[in-house]
Amino acid sequence: MSNVNGTFFKIGIEFHLVGTQIKTRSLIVDAVVMYRWTDDRLALRDLFDDFELPKEFEPWLPRVRTIPEPHTVTIVLSPATGVISLYHRVKDFAVCSATEWKHPFELFDCELQTDNAGDELLIVNKLRDLRPEQQIMLVQAELAPFPSSSLHMKFSADWNSALLSVYLPSLLIVTIVFFAQWKRRKVQILVSLAAIMCILVLLVSSRPYNSATLLDLWISGCFIHAVFLLLVDLTLPARRVRYALLVDVQDHEKRPRQTVLECRSPQNKLDLIKDWVQRRLGIKHERNSTTQVVPLPSESAPMQRQITTTTLGERKKLALVVVGCSYIIFAIIYSIIVLSID
Repeated sequence: MSNVNGTFFKIGIEFHLVGTQIKTRSLIVDAVVMYRWTDDRLALRDLFDDFELPKEFEPWLPRVRTIPEPHTVTIVLSPATGVISLYHRVKDFAVCSATEWKHPFELFDCELQTDNAGDELLIVNKLRDLRPEQQIMLVQAELAPFPSSSLHMKFSADWNSALLSVYLPSLLIVTIVFFAQWKRRKVQILVSLAAIMCILVLLVSSRPYNSATLLDLWISGCFIHAVFLLLVDLTLPARRVRYALLVDVQDHEKRPRQTVLECRSPQNKLDLIKDWVQRRLGIKHERNSTTQVVPLPSESAPMQRQITTTTLGERKKLALVVVGCSYIIFAIIYSIIVLSID
């Protein structure tokens, strides 16, 4: 073969892809790489059938190499034309590379390489894909552009397992911590600390690479928001009292019996059950009003019980709204990044 750079001995290459099997961040390749060239010295005009050259007869062979290493090497001669075919049968793990920061949404690029230590020019003639339809859909195969003489196989990482083992649990953990803020402070702190420990376990157990990845970003975001919820619980008042009610309870009664207060005035007559009702209804004391306390029967000694109704403080409500909105914005931005990557 001659070009502007000189004259070279051409060696044609054909890739016969038999099968591919996806493993964890790797690919098992079953293929046959065929090198073909012509040696006029071996042209035998009287023979027409191709045959395999025995080991005792070693023709001239180019210093070619296939990566991964072939486990079977076969040399076939076409005597009518002097064409020699060198077959390398490969069934091994191919060399794969990926962009680490995209984990678990990375795209793996595996390569079946050919190399030549001599001056011969390697030219890829064609690719024969003999795989089943299912393997073709999972792994895409294409030839590298000239002057490279290799076969590229690309497949996407299995992010479904990460969705079930990391993304969904971490989302549920943060949600549980958020809704636990409406419980007692002891429950809030225990739930928050347990959630932080679970998120740390997820972060340590799901790191296939030493560098930071998209999965680490998600877990770190969940960890930061869980810590913020714990800080809100520790620094801001958990409850504020709405009203307190004093009631009388007898030992043999299942329900509390309320103390009756009767208020008389020239215009109104109202039984006061709770002290706060007077403030709620806007009843004002009049000059001529009299208040009468109806005592309980003397045979039973009353016990007083205080029933207190509380609600979340306004500052804590505001802090929880801020943390919740921050987490929603973080999830939306993260989804946009995942959908925009190649």
